[in-house]
Amino acid sequence: MFDVSFKRLVGVLATFAGSVVVGCGSTVDDPDGGGGSASTSLATGGTSRAGSGSTGSDGYNGPEECRDAELFQNAPCLTALRARCLELPTEEDCDRAEMVAFGDPEVGQLGMICRWATVVPIVDAASCTVGEPFGRCEGASPNFDALCGGSACDAPGLRTALNVLPPNPHEFVKMDCGPPVGYWWEVGYVYSAGEGICLDGVIPPAPPLCDCAEAACAKLGE
Repeated sequence: MFDVSFKRLVGVLATFAGSVVVGCGSTVDDPDGGGGSASTSLATGGTSRAGSGSTGSDGYNGPEECRDAELFQNAPCLTALRARCLELPTEEDCDRAEMVAFGDPEVGQLGMICRWATVVPIVDAASCTVGEPFGRCEGASPNFDALCGGSACDAPGLRTALNVLPPNPHEFVKMDCGPPVGYWWEVGYVYSAGEGICLDGVIPPAPPLCDCAEAACAKLGE
């Protein structure tokens, strides 16, 4: 069984950050398949702090909550990273948002970007009545991209399955490559019974709303 707790997710991301230099087209090994990394330095010693950008006078282009913050130990920073994406109203705006890089560019960086997602609201979970899908800009990390494949409705994987996010327990979030960024990425965060991903054989188990995943996919025509 796969452990998909956010503590496990953070560990995977930190490992990726030590071996993937964002923007250099590097590929990574799937950690669930035993792949190693060149370095895990971004997970320790404070090196997961916000890195260089291109907006401020000091080169920093991220939210103030993330300035000098330990990324995976700072819920306000993770919330702010998502919030900057949520305020972008169109897919074009979302795609144009600058990446915020964490870590040493000479060693390896973990990037945080904005990515357009499809949201499927569930009006009545008991009958799996589905509302009208809509688009929303969510936070994501491109460090996962090399490991994404399939789709939420057709052979979902750990990074492409439907998500039930803590702030929105009555809707599915579908991303081509996720999972979405938020305060639930903080080390030590524990899923409630109504949160998680719609995938069999995971720990913690898929939330009850996933019983409506088939209806949501039908609404999307998938």
